[in-house]
Amino acid sequence: MQPLSFTTIDAFDSVHEANVAVAILEQNGIDCFTENETLIANDWLLAGAVGGVKIQVPVEQVPRAREVLAEWRRNRAERFEAGKNQWIVFRCSSCKELIAIGAEHANRVENCPRCRRYVDVPGTSDPSLTEEMRQATIESSKDRKRQSAEHSITAPWFLVLECLVVLGFAYVPYQVWAIHQWYSLEGGESSYVGFLSIQSNAALIVQSLIVMISLLAILVVHGSLKPHGITSEKAGHDAILGIAIGTGLFLFEFLLASLMGNEGLFSPISPDSRSAGIEGWIAIAGSGLIGLLLNSIAEELVMRGYLTIRLEQLTGNAYLAVIIPAILFAGYHIYQGLFGAVMAGLTGIVLGTWFFKTRRLLGPIIAHSCFNLCCMLQELLWTWVGS
Repeated sequence: MQPLSFTTIDAFDSVHEANVAVAILEQNGIDCFTENETLIANDWLLAGAVGGVKIQVPVEQVPRAREVLAEWRRNRAERFEAGKNQWIVFRCSSCKELIAIGAEHANRVENCPRCRRYVDVPGTSDPSLTEEMRQATIESSKDRKRQSAEHSITAPWFLVLECLVVLGFAYVPYQVWAIHQWYSLEGGESSYVGFLSIQSNAALIVQSLIVMISLLAILVVHGSLKPHGITSEKAGHDAILGIAIGTGLFLFEFLLASLMGNEGLFSPISPDSRSAGIEGWIAIAGSGLIGLLLNSIAEELVMRGYLTIRLEQLTGNAYLAVIIPAILFAGYHIYQGLFGAVMAGLTGIVLGTWFFKTRRLLGPIIAHSCFNLCCMLQELLWTWVGS
């Protein structure tokens, strides 16, 4: 039996583009194999030097193979013209592979669909790419999306473990404390004393600093802080909007609480602080102010800057990435009563949606801080009037 003789019928600059063509040929019953695939997969810059990924087929199948590829290219060009403005095609800065991301994510930080690392999405597709390369990348991206939809977890296992460690350290202790306080409050054993206890705020400052330093260390190890919102982009705009949203949320919740018959959002501060004198009041206000600011930064780093991004990686679902942190955020505010927890959850949805759409954390931090400061001023005023 005479061995088959193969000949090269086409060549492609990228491995995945060549693999798409191979799949099309095999679906039509044509035997084929690739040359230089491993070499270019290891270093795509060598594609031009070696002539790209070559596709070879048996000599007797060349006419049929060329016909199949020509029809595939015609159909692909038609589909590309219909959707060329819906995708941005470019090379990932980490894995160097061609990727396609929806045009609605232009100029944002997103996850690379191949290596799952963060990448800055440009405003337009790479102009150096040919139409064939762009369309092959788009088709590959669609296939990858369909495959991801069949699996709820698409990120590496170490991200799952990392989330559990961070939540165990930065969330679980607060949740246990909040539930204990809630049970004590419901049973009449103790009352919530507000934000202004010197001892409580001293502990709050230490805990917030530990959480922030530890979380920032984790993010630095990953090599990029920008995806988690640590950026100075549009700082002035976000600061003004944060003040407006934080104040608006406070007024909305305060008015809603008043309509429901509650005496404000929180209980008055403990009576022992009223007799502390001017020095005591300065200490309380200073401790409360610093504690509130640090608390806002730590909570936003964990709940929005970290957890929202990780949940988007793990589930691929935007709604879950916003709602789950909001539910957890509401959970450790249960010490404020059921109404306070529900309001915290609504606040978490507002701030989470804002961060998810902008990928900037300064605005939510300022909004959170402004809300907390309004609550502190309310308690100070309440105490002054009550005395």
